[in-house]
Amino acid sequence: MPSAHNMKADTGTVTQGEVAIGKAIAHLTGTYQTQGQTTTLNMRVDANDMPVDEIEAALPAVGVVLPSGSKLQGGGLSANLAIAGPTDGVVITGPIRLANAKLAGFDLGSKLSAIPALTGRQTGGKDITIQNFSTTVRMAPEVPRQTSLILRFRPSGW
Repeated sequence: MPSAHNMKADTGTVTQGEVAIGKAIAHLTGTYQTQGQTTTLNMRVDANDMPVDEIEAALPAVGVVLPSGSKLQGGGLSANLAIAGPTDGVVITGPIRLANAKLAGFDLGSKLSAIPALTGRQTGGKDITIQNFSTTVRMAPEVPRQTSLILRFRPSGW
């Protein structure tokens, strides 16, 4: 990880960091400053089309919990996140996109039983193909929130 640290100012720059989960790689760049016991970050994480199969097990660590009995398969996850603030109160903001993945083992039709009555179609299948899921997030110590959400999916059998 190429970086530079100024001992006198207790600041540093990361010019080429990598965070890897299996074959999924996210790039980390930015600066940090330590003052007493507090370290303040001003960093970016750029991840482009990381294989979902590689990162699924790590999703709960960042607050993503899938429906019971379901599993993400295939597709890619991209994120361009800003990380700012003290390490004990960091704020993470930016867009996240999941494309061409499948939520296997989740029967949306059983959760929305009124849909077949309205459309005249049976829902069928226990998988959902996620063509595009895009959101802009803000995760902060007070309350994580999403600021926009775009979801395009197709339940199996529809």
